[in-house]
Amino acid sequence: MLKNVAAICAAASALFVLSASEASAGINDFGGQWVNQNSDTDDVTRVSVQRTRTGLRVNVFGRCHPTDCDWGAVNATAFASRAGGDLERDADVLMATYTQGFARKTVLLRLNGANIAYEVFTEFTDRSGRPNYRTSGRLVHDGVVGPGRGPGGGRGEAGGALNEDCVSFTPGALRVQNVGGRWKIVEGSHWVADFGSNRAAAEQGLAIILRY
Repeated sequence: MLKNVAAICAAASALFVLSASEASAGINDFGGQWVNQNSDTDDVTRVSVQRTRTGLRVNVFGRCHPTDCDWGAVNATAFASRAGGDLERDADVLMATYTQGFARKTVLLRLNGANIAYEVFTEFTDRSGRPNYRTSGRLVHDGVVGPGRGPGGGRGEAGGALNEDCVSFTPGALRVQNVGGRWKIVEGSHWVADFGSNRAAAEQGLAIILRY
């Protein structure tokens, strides 16, 4: 039993190293429904990113009572991390601007592994004298909220130590599948690893699991 658990943990570690080193950023990695990792946030609660014929549309929702406030859908601008980059493959930041009458809010969405780190810059335009301010947080794909979670239900904390989640699975039942524009290793409706837009890394990850 201990040997089996060790093998599963080793496979999970290898998958995370592979996804961190080989998965590449790109516009398609932003697509989908995202929710705040902190379910008790008083800030942005969820974000939807959709690709249209003319570009990208971002819809932000903020905490309000009794229901979340819909900021509306606006066009977003993508940025690559280097001059001359190909946005399709290299985009890792989206920027969207909301004009709300009393304030202008600039939203930055930055790919952070399998998650999105967001920042909202609020500039008051109503001459109230209120100081401008900034908020930030982390978004995860809808349905996988929770800090420090790993394969099968979330992601580890980016920039920190790897949080291993030694889940069990049947290797023969695993397959690589595109889910919502992201390549994942799945077992039925349960996903084991997320490789974003990098199908080759997902295929290699499956090979690693089968080897273990």
